[in-house]
Amino acid sequence: MQKGLSLGTYADLEYGYQAYSMYTDQQQVMLEGQERVRAYRYALETLTKNYERYPYDARTAVYLAHVLDSAPPEEDVDEEFLRAVLARAVELSPQRAQGKYILANISLKKGDRAQGVEERTRYYREAIVILEEYAVEVPDLAETNYIIANLYLVLDERASAKKWADGGLVLYKERGGKGAASRAIKYYIAVEDWQNALLFMKDIVEERGRNFEEIYDLAKLYFLTGDRDHALGIVERLRRDAPGLVETDPAFVRAIESIQ
Repeated sequence: MQKGLSLGTYADLEYGYQAYSMYTDQQQVMLEGQERVRAYRYALETLTKNYERYPYDARTAVYLAHVLDSAPPEEDVDEEFLRAVLARAVELSPQRAQGKYILANISLKKGDRAQGVEERTRYYREAIVILEEYAVEVPDLAETNYIIANLYLVLDERASAKKWADGGLVLYKERGGKGAASRAIKYYIAVEDWQNALLFMKDIVEERGRNFEEIYDLAKLYFLTGDRDHALGIVERLRRDAPGLVETDPAFVRAIESIQ
């Protein structure tokens, strides 16, 4: 990458995209300590140069904002610069979800660090306002509805949470939506709506295939919705295909095997 970047061609944009993907998809999770810091700084430096050189490229602005939002705990982030990058990203691509999600995340992170309930609630409401405005602007994304629903659950405002979740369910059934299922499952498990949780987990398992932990979660949801036979069939297959996994939840095993 260094050799390619040294040529100073328009391929710099593609190198920036690759640096972003390497950091956010792999290095951020796989690395720790100074190795992760170095990976972050490399992605940050590469994307910042492209951000300055190609002010018309929306992807670079969004990717740079995401890298800044994903900084390791050892690194301080210039919030003013992050907001400026996001302003450009939204201006260039106003309907792209990622920019608005990152903008809302600035407030959510402050809420998570807040010392008191009142301060935490204020920051969470700031984020909700941003997301609700985006949901009006781009009304066909089920994922946004479920993000908002989960935030209202945190504030213990269940009626508002249900309203947004119900809207998300309609959108999902009509349009689908990558990323919505994991958000939806979080909501439905929190409110103990096992039937809808099962609906979304089935879609996740179908999409991702042999993720055995998710398949195990699917068995549990079948059991919670009263379909013991289907749940037991999955458990038996997991005992064959993923030895040891079933035994990680002995309470569930006892529950499912105790019913004749």
